[in-house]
Amino acid sequence: MANVAEVSEVGVDGEEQPEDEIRAQMRERTLKMWLALRNSRVKLNLYSGVEVTGVFQAVDAKHENLVIADLDSGIGVVPVALVRWSDVLSMTTVPPAETNSSGPTTPTQASHAS
Repeated sequence: MANVAEVSEVGVDGEEQPEDEIRAQMRERTLKMWLALRNSRVKLNLYSGVEVTGVFQAVDAKHENLVIADLDSGIGVVPVALVRWSDVLSMTTVPPAETNSSGPTTPTQASHAS
C-alpha cells in the first residue's frame, strides 16, 4: 500500500493536490464508510480462526476497536462487545436477505492487514 506522501492525485483543474488535502479526503472517505456500516449485520473472521457475527455499531477515534452489538460467537450472544481491529482478518457485511434466510446473496467483504 502506498504511503500518503507517495500518493499524487490530480484535482479537477488538472493540478496536483497538496498532501494535506489528500489526507483530508482519505479521512472523510473513511468516516463515511464507518457511518455507512452503522447498524449493519457483519461477519468477522478473526486471526485465531474464529468466525463471529453481530451488528456493527462504532469504531473508536484511533480505529483500534470496533463496537459490535449482539455478538454471536457460536457459544453464546454478548449484548455489546469491544473487538480489537488488530484481531480481525476480514469483516464481511451480511445483507438483510441473508439474515432472514430468504435466499443466497453475495456479501461485501473488507480485508484488514496490520
